[in-house]
Amino acid sequence: MEDNKYYIPQIEEFHIGFEYERKYISFEEWKKEIYLLHYDCNLNKLNVRIIDGEIRVKYLDQSDIESLGFIFSSKAVDDWYTLNKSIRLSSGHRFIKFKLQHDHTNSFSIEDDHKYNIKIYGLCDNQEDVLFEGIIKNKSELKVLLKQLGIDTL
Repeated sequence: MEDNKYYIPQIEEFHIGFEYERKYISFEEWKKEIYLLHYDCNLNKLNVRIIDGEIRVKYLDQSDIESLGFIFSSKAVDDWYTLNKSIRLSSGHRFIKFKLQHDHTNSFSIEDDHKYNIKIYGLCDNQEDVLFEGIIKNKSELKVLLKQLGIDTL
């Protein structure tokens, strides 16, 4: 079960602030780390660690979503979260609430009927607008997306 919570990242996923875990052979345990530097020498060492199985990333889960300010609201087929925050986006829309739908099965196959595991809705004047529909594999990606959407959760 523990292995289903993690995946091996691609080097392209790394950016300043990216959260991952590194296995230290001398301690035989995984330690949480945040990627802080971005230069070629560091990337080469990081790539070797990925190839050697020393790096893993936790799939997005409930604790990650809640740590970004969302509140678990219900479970149907997918998990649903809300963020009660009034935000005016650069588009001029004023949203008073956001909903996040999370398919937590971590099935990212191209053959899937749907090509998303996250949908984010903005609620405005009793109308829901889909702001995002796509694949977000981890907390770091969700943080970047929320920033791009102009949703400051913290």
